[in-house]
Amino acid sequence: IRNQESTFADYINVEFERTSAFEVSSQFKTGQSVVLFSNHDIKNDRVEGVITYLSTQKMRVTFKVDELPYWSKQGKLGIEMLFDNTE
Repeated sequence: IRNQESTFADYINVEFERTSAFEVSSQFKTGQSVVLFSNHDIKNDRVEGVITYLSTQKMRVTFKVDELPYWSKQGKLGIEMLFDNTE
């Protein structure tokens, strides 16, 4: 997590920065639904959001919460694409 800021209606924008595997292209797209999860407890530590910005090394996601959960500060985080049945 590189940066985070509050937005309107108790949403939060979080900027993530890629720290490795720069040569591998990502499958993420702007407007896509994703879930941020903790590898400490994958089934319970999850929060959904939408990608609002994407570049080679950075991604910004808007989450429908006013702040990230406590587990997001414990490391071992991942971001997973959610299934989109419109494509």
